Amino acid sequence: VSEAEAPSEEGPLARHSALRAQFEAEGKGRDRVAGTLSLIQLALFVGSAVLAGSGGFGGNPPMLWAAARVLVAFLIVRRLPGRVLRPRAASWVRRDLHERHIERLTERWRQFPATGADLLPTVHAYAGDLDIVGAGSLFQRIDVTHTRDGSGTLASWLGRPADGETIAARQAAVREPAGAVELRQEPDAAILETGRDHPAPPPLLEPLAPPGPFHQTPA
Repeated sequence: VSEAEAPSEEGPLARHSALRAQFEAEGKGRDRVAGTLSLIQLALFVGSAVLAGSGGFGGNPPMLWAAARVLVAFLIVRRLPGRVLRPRAASWVRRDLHERHIERLTERWRQFPATGADLLPTVHAYAGDLDIVGAGSLFQRIDVTHTRDGSGTLASWLGRPADGETIAARQAAVREPAGAVELRQEPDAAILETGRDHPAPPPLLEPLAPPGPFHQTPA
């Protein structure tokens, strides 16, 4: 973040910056723990193999027992990385999530790949002229969806008029959780942790999906 874009003491940019730093520190700490456990596993495995080889060739039962105990210790330690890797991945997912919000708040959102250009018809009355979708568009600026249905809904809301009551209801719905940054991060993180951001529908189900609001039936 440049000096001109540096977060103030209050506001969403400062909060996202603080949370990014927090989760990055957690991720690095868990990386170190995972690395240490890997080294311990390697040492125990090698130690068990050396003791077993020496005890077997030398006919030394106590050394074989020692090799067995070291092997048991290796198997126990081998189960630990899974408990470390899951929270480590969770930390990095949340760190990247807040980094994306920072990019959105510091005018770096034009690099985001989702532009919504494929979600409205090319012959739409005003989407192109008003930069509703496409590169540098309003959709690209505000889209934080993680499913095809979500991005399609956002595009449909931007691409067609709504009455005042509907607009007020939508504004109220997003205004309520706007300041709850930690609360909002969890649904996003839960999807990103699956590794299936904007998953495509199964091929057998795609033809059964209902047509979108701008679906055009061939004549």
